[in-house]
Amino acid sequence: YMFAVQAMAVWSCAVLAGSPGCGKTETMKELGRLLGRFTLDLNCSAEVTYSTLTSMLAGLCHSGVWGCFDRIGFLPEGVLSVMAQQFASILDAQRSGEWKGTWIDGKSFSLSENTGFFVNTLSSQLGLRADGRTSSSRAVPSSLRAHCRVMTLPEPDALAIAATRLFLARFEKARQIASKIRVLYQLSRDILSKEHHYSFGLRNVNAVVDTI
Repeated sequence: YMFAVQAMAVWSCAVLAGSPGCGKTETMKELGRLLGRFTLDLNCSAEVTYSTLTSMLAGLCHSGVWGCFDRIGFLPEGVLSVMAQQFASILDAQRSGEWKGTWIDGKSFSLSENTGFFVNTLSSQLGLRADGRTSSSRAVPSSLRAHCRVMTLPEPDALAIAATRLFLARFEKARQIASKIRVLYQLSRDILSKEHHYSFGLRNVNAVVDTI
């Protein structure tokens, strides 16, 4: 929380990097809740265009809410470049204290003092998933990282999380069951072929726990 607040204090963008399902988005949404700021989770994909991105940023600037851009590595390369330039325009408007600026297409925009935005990406930022398999996501360009402060979240303890959720579901042997689930996923990760659609991270562990 201190990292994100300090990034905003110096008119920068906070970037949370980590493995899928480690709580990057939830962390920023909880910070917004604690500070009384409405936070929008904006999922990025290959279908997002530069005009769509500019519209989202314009809405954030006008309304004064926080925006959390999740998984920006899935954006097209051209859109990532536009994002870097638009972020620069917003941050320049904040630093100048005039609270207004101009988009790269020449249109002007007004900026609320409460506006804030964050970025979530994979820990490597090199298009690799946490388990070492290749991913369809792209690397975060240096032009965008120049406006950001990056913090890497630690790898979550899947055993402790699974055991806690099973315990809350009133399982008497929650620790033993969670241990077996972790061994199953570890063996699957080591033995099965390296396919792009395979995922054995915390998100899938939680899905299995929810079905028990």
